[in-house]
Amino acid sequence: MTIMTRYELSGEYDSNRDLLDFIGRIDTEFDTEGRILFAGRRNTLGEFCIAEGHPVLGHVVVKRFNVHGPLASIVYGVFRRSKAQRAFRSALRLMEAGCSTPQPIGWIEVKSGMLLRRCYYICTYTEAQSVRTELEVERNMELATSFAHFIARMHSHGIVHHDLNLSNVLYELDADGRYVVSVIDINRTTYTPPSRLSLRSCIDDFVRWTDDPELFEHVMRRYAEARNLDPEAFLAKAWGMKRWHDVWWKVKKWRL
Repeated sequence: MTIMTRYELSGEYDSNRDLLDFIGRIDTEFDTEGRILFAGRRNTLGEFCIAEGHPVLGHVVVKRFNVHGPLASIVYGVFRRSKAQRAFRSALRLMEAGCSTPQPIGWIEVKSGMLLRRCYYICTYTEAQSVRTELEVERNMELATSFAHFIARMHSHGIVHHDLNLSNVLYELDADGRYVVSVIDINRTTYTPPSRLSLRSCIDDFVRWTDDPELFEHVMRRYAEARNLDPEAFLAKAWGMKRWHDVWWKVKKWRL
């Protein structure tokens, strides 16, 4: 069956010869050309140099999404956007909302006929670090407040992450020493018109990220204040949903 490659690039890169050459060889040289940062069953993360000396393409990150099974190949090849496409669209929407994420460069799909075999998402490299240690070990409440305000901004624009663990939240300091929060692993992100996004959906975005009660309460209060919600009523609802999630998760793990 004929192998076909489809792709879409951000406007400033759509005629870059080095990038187009990279797209042509990525599926055969992904594992050997770059430096693998993470390798899992569902996806692999690699660091690449596409164009030596280029301010952006000189250092990029590429995420390869593997497609498992014939059903998934059909669904993502015919009926649904691939994970790489969704990550690219989500990044554009986040940036439009003023929410930081590594700059999207493009997506690539490799198909056999109509069946999706693999797909790739390309974005800029970032020096930002996970917030996990600063929040859960160092108890950095200033960063926790910045995190709460960042997610409040996302939600106020109708954007929900759906995989908001601390490995997917990054931070760095700007020139003025202020915390800049960003998110990665955004292929599950969804958009709902803000007027229709329920508070329940917003709280559900928070229930997985920490088991630290003091940290959870601090972030929930700062989030409620940022969105002009009643902090006590919001916190009560948030705790109720988190406790239910935690019980459900323990039951699920016990059954496995």
